[in-house]
Amino acid sequence: MDLSFLTPLYERPGPWASVYAATSTVDEATPEQRELALAGEEPVCLLAYVDRKGADFELEESRAGLVVLAGDERERRAVYDALPLRLQPLTVETDHGGRSAGADSRLLDEDVERARQEHARRRAAAELERFRAARDPSADGGIVIAAEGVPALVDAAREHRISELLVDPDGPDAGREVWVGDEPHQLAVRRTDARYLSDGEPHTARADDALLRSAAMTGAEAIRVPPADGTAPVAGPAGGLGALLRWAWPDGT
Repeated sequence: MDLSFLTPLYERPGPWASVYAATSTVDEATPEQRELALAGEEPVCLLAYVDRKGADFELEESRAGLVVLAGDERERRAVYDALPLRLQPLTVETDHGGRSAGADSRLLDEDVERARQEHARRRAAAELERFRAARDPSADGGIVIAAEGVPALVDAAREHRISELLVDPDGPDAGREVWVGDEPHQLAVRRTDARYLSDGEPHTARADDALLRSAAMTGAEAIRVPPADGTAPVAGPAGGLGALLRWAWPDGT
């Protein structure tokens, strides 16, 4: 998830108010949908309606992360085959919808939502695999470029070394208290270290909140990872908090 949208919030001292608007009805799929909003930023989807005469496009905004081809099968396949190789893994086809009036949009909407959810799952799995490889010292010349656990993450956040923060909100470390100052890099594990943070009075915060704040203000990303209960294809960070690092010190920390 790109956290840049939070930057203006952290640049202002507050207080703030949050407003939540329900934009969909509650049904049996709601819990799963809420979990997938946390799984990572849902990709912007470019929807192309294709037939022999041409194509119509629907774009929510630029920088789409997923392409859905709808319409005639033969023309869809021709468009898919003509796409650059780098776009083909991000492209899916659907039999529903089309350019003609009266085309069934309900089933098309379901296909698009299914494609977005599957994209989010694949992204989470890929990032967990990257994390597994990055914390293995034998995989990159003996240098570990990942961190897990609150003390290591606090050190990395202070030095702006976090590239992507991995968070399991239900992990035991997520609610652990840390000490924070006025600036996003001012974090400490112990109160005795907090007096060096800033001139102001430090205060406590949840570890996941403090680390997300630091990540947002230093251009890092964040992704929700599945709980460490054996259901994920790759084990997540110990304690539920981890990070891929921008660099590691020569001693591997």
